[in-house]
Amino acid sequence: MNSDPAHPIHGAIFGVGDDVVRCQFLKHFEHELAEFERLMVAVYGRWQEHEARFARDRDSATVVGTLFVVIARLLLSMNLLVLGHIALAGAAKRQVFEALAQTRLAVSDAGLGWEILH
Repeated sequence: MNSDPAHPIHGAIFGVGDDVVRCQFLKHFEHELAEFERLMVAVYGRWQEHEARFARDRDSATVVGTLFVVIARLLLSMNLLVLGHIALAGAAKRQVFEALAQTRLAVSDAGLGWEILH
């Protein structure tokens, strides 16, 4: 590989190359990361309940599926942040909020929901 470690594209692909910095980050935010994990376990459990109860037709399955994408993107965002991919973590987090907004619109207005889901 013949790339410049100082180039921003290199950082976007490989993240922070300094394991010492990454370890300091993990130690500094240890409690917050543990709380995030605890909450995500609870959120995933609730999603499983909703998936089993509501994913019976195309529209409700789309909403439940979109909520799964929200969970997956939130986990991806945190993973990218921990790996040092700050810009990519922010982009994934933005997609979380966009999917939440789309889902909220879809369930709040039947006519608008039909347009969003189809």
